[in-house]
Amino acid sequence: MREVVEEARKIFPLSPFEGEKISFMDEESSWVLVRNRERLFSWGRYNFSNHVCSVFLFTTLFPTRSKIVRFELLTGAWVLMFLEGKGQRQCFFFNEESYALKERVRLGYGYLSKYEFEAKLGEGSNALFVSLFRMGRTSAVNFSMKCDTDLEIVVPFRGDMDVGLRERIEEEVNSVRLDRDVFYPCHEIGFSIDKIVPSVTLKAQLLSLKGELLKEVSLERGKKVVFCRGEDIPDGEYQFRLIWLDKNRKQEVTNTSFNIAKITPTEDLVGFDFLERRKYMTLEHFSKNPQSPNFLYKELWSPITGYILGEREKIWSQVAKYALGLYSQIDNEVIVDVCEFILNKKDCSEFLLQAILRLMYWDREKQRLEPEVREIMKKAILNFRFWVDEPGESLMHMGSENHRVLLHAAEFLAGQLFPDKVFYNSGQDGLFHALKGRTYLIEWLRQRGKFGFDEWNSNCYYTVNVAPLVNVYDFAPQEDLILRQLVKQVLDFMFFILAEDSFHGVFGTPCGRTYSPYVKYPDFQYTGSLCWLLYGEGSLWGGSGMGAVSLATSKYELPRILADIAASSEIVESRQRQGFEDPANIVVYRTPEYMLSSVLDYSKGVCAPQTHVAQITFKNKAVVFWSSPYSSSEGAGVRPDYWSGNVVLPRVIQYRNVLALIWRRGNFFWMSHCFLEPSKFDEIRREGRWLFARAGKGYVGIFSKKGLSFAEKGQYAGREIVCYDPDNVWLVECGCESEWGSFENFVNGVSLSKIIEGDEGLTYHSPSIGEFSVGWKKDPTLNGKPIKLNSPYLIKSSWARSLFGRGLIAIRHQGKRLELRF
Repeated sequence: MREVVEEARKIFPLSPFEGEKISFMDEESSWVLVRNRERLFSWGRYNFSNHVCSVFLFTTLFPTRSKIVRFELLTGAWVLMFLEGKGQRQCFFFNEESYALKERVRLGYGYLSKYEFEAKLGEGSNALFVSLFRMGRTSAVNFSMKCDTDLEIVVPFRGDMDVGLRERIEEEVNSVRLDRDVFYPCHEIGFSIDKIVPSVTLKAQLLSLKGELLKEVSLERGKKVVFCRGEDIPDGEYQFRLIWLDKNRKQEVTNTSFNIAKITPTEDLVGFDFLERRKYMTLEHFSKNPQSPNFLYKELWSPITGYILGEREKIWSQVAKYALGLYSQIDNEVIVDVCEFILNKKDCSEFLLQAILRLMYWDREKQRLEPEVREIMKKAILNFRFWVDEPGESLMHMGSENHRVLLHAAEFLAGQLFPDKVFYNSGQDGLFHALKGRTYLIEWLRQRGKFGFDEWNSNCYYTVNVAPLVNVYDFAPQEDLILRQLVKQVLDFMFFILAEDSFHGVFGTPCGRTYSPYVKYPDFQYTGSLCWLLYGEGSLWGGSGMGAVSLATSKYELPRILADIAASSEIVESRQRQGFEDPANIVVYRTPEYMLSSVLDYSKGVCAPQTHVAQITFKNKAVVFWSSPYSSSEGAGVRPDYWSGNVVLPRVIQYRNVLALIWRRGNFFWMSHCFLEPSKFDEIRREGRWLFARAGKGYVGIFSKKGLSFAEKGQYAGREIVCYDPDNVWLVECGCESEWGSFENFVNGVSLSKIIEGDEGLTYHSPSIGEFSVGWKKDPTLNGKPIKLNSPYLIKSSWARSLFGRGLIAIRHQGKRLELRF
């Protein structure tokens, strides 16, 4: 790391301006304007082995006079800083051993260091150069700095740039609007722009994910850019890149980019009788579409689809081809690359190992794979480190719920596959590993049946859990009835939750762990492919095929009662209590026109890096949800990011169709916001502090105590509702045509309802449920009676019932019954 810091010193004599090239550690980039508004600048990437993350920042400071200024620096990185002005240069270096370290501040999964130091600022311009470094798997960097005096901060411009013109260009940048990020064949691929600066040229480009230029348009007049229709380009991920050129159209002034995807949505095929057909179609899809639409890199986090394993996700395409009998089309290079990844014991190796094990078990009889390929697969298995009690080191994370089942299942299956072989890492034979893996696996399964999931209702990790469970169910000895029965019952329980709490294939509940693409874009939920396979609604673009391909090739049989529940149009209210360590009380209110769901009064005020607290789901995959980000960045390396997780969890109260989210200020809190894409709705209305929307026959009214407005710039301009007051209450009422008649009646009835505001919360006289009173500390009430927040039931609805911790789940529907015993 210190070598990297020393290398960074060489670039500090520069006085960079926007667009200037920069070279560091054999990588080239350009200086760009940081347009973020958050209190803590953040950038990060998720890696599978330790990497150094380097970020460089530069600006100019203008004090009113020459003076000694006291600074406070907050960061999660090593910091090398230069201050230069009036012929003097000051250099500072901060790490955890720094003399200036004042304290450590908790943020999410880690800590930030707070430093205090003094520096002399000369009269006039002072250049501030900051470089941030961090090494690790999640190599995120964070940075904020404040001082005890007033300073004018000026972004450095190119020498010949007129400041007034540059400000007008920035207004044009901020006026760019996207209707959506995910386009279908029927959509026009493009964007709109509200302001045009006559003396500059805007060059708009459509790029592939690889960076290839597909189409370019120059704008001198006009406010709408259409590159093509969705049907004109292949399914995949793309980027809009916008470049502003000076009046001579020679030199770049500034640029910005927007990530998008184009996909062909999966058509519904509802009905239990189509299950076998859906299995075949699932395998056919993933054999041709090995992962997210256009993956080109081996390790990549996509802000649209979210996949991070890159080309290695293609391993599930090979599994699908094998299952379809397309042996000659199997890509051996993908299998070898995956095995090398596993041999290096990189993080998430156990995800890929499930595919290798499935292929190995199949190929014991068929012998379709090349002998040398089988040999490297065997080597990858025998060298693996299956648990924390084994010798050696690895870069694998082993502690969370999904990692545990992946590792325990892999150990059991590997040991059973090679019972008399010595495993090189542990020095134990396969029989030992089979017994140990089975022991841990049995305990994991019983905990799920009694206490639910710690990563409750996760729209990504649900699918991750399916692959190892299906492998165990398919390849455990037929005589091991206890293990196979427990596995099947956990799968039944998971698929019941999917059936009951999905809305037309969208798993629209709060999540214990999720990532931003899966809450923003239902097409890319990992659970979407499971929902489509099992019940006929959802999206086969959800996930790499890890869960769906495993399930489509499995001996597991879906109980018909679950398919009937998924297809039901009944109004159902479900209460759940899930989680062994920190139970979450979840409520789901599902109607034919919408579904409203939340986690009640859960850990209010704390930072929750991946917790999704509430959502409304309508038809047409229209979703509405809230979060409080600490950063405007997105990706697995930043947790919580702009849309997934919360820097401060709100207190959430729901009763049927009415919901309140109450936020109070906390560390790094700078705003709460609501995701709502107008293009997915048929009508949008604004009435004072209320915003109303209609999707088909479903209605929603959203109220913000401290006011609301649509964001005016960035990727989500016009598609997110923001409130910058840290002490706020968001209030929601849902309704539908069968209850209200017209949308006009709903808007009038809700907007004219009485709201009594207090310092702590509010009382809302709902026209549908009555007097709904909530606050940060006060007990919530409905018509003067307490609203129950904690449930003694693992699951309780008109379809299922189970006491928390008992281990007996009874599912009933239309005279049919399914009992799960743990």
